[in-house]
Amino acid sequence: MADDVVTQDGAGDNHTHYRIRDFVIDNTSTNDQADVLDISDLLSGSSIELDNLGDHLHVISSVYSNHRSGIFVNRDGQFTEEERTALTENPSEGGQGADIFLEFQGYAGNNNFEDITGFADNTVEQLQALIDMGFLEVS
Repeated sequence: MADDVVTQDGAGDNHTHYRIRDFVIDNTSTNDQADVLDISDLLSGSSIELDNLGDHLHVISSVYSNHRSGIFVNRDGQFTEEERTALTENPSEGGQGADIFLEFQGYAGNNNFEDITGFADNTVEQLQALIDMGFLEVS
């Protein structure tokens, strides 16, 4: 049975780090074990479109090693390039500009966003693929 992870408004007020274990990142329409990440409440009040979703998210396909992926969330959509670089180079150093860090410790074969989507991290194409798979819900 698949799980849904739903963030709520007020979560992540202090650079919160969530480790989500045993998470299956896959297409929810073809894999009944695939999980869903719903961050719509966290981003409520923001006018979220695919074109500006990347302003609120920073995706890393390989956190610490190839065994984990991560999504950093900035509710205000205000990541700077300096913060993005710091997050990519060393994600464990305090969440540079992020309100929440979601770390996915899934099965080794399905926890790399680049491999799963076929697109590079932090691209519109990758975010669209994650939405189309049913993994990411933002509205």
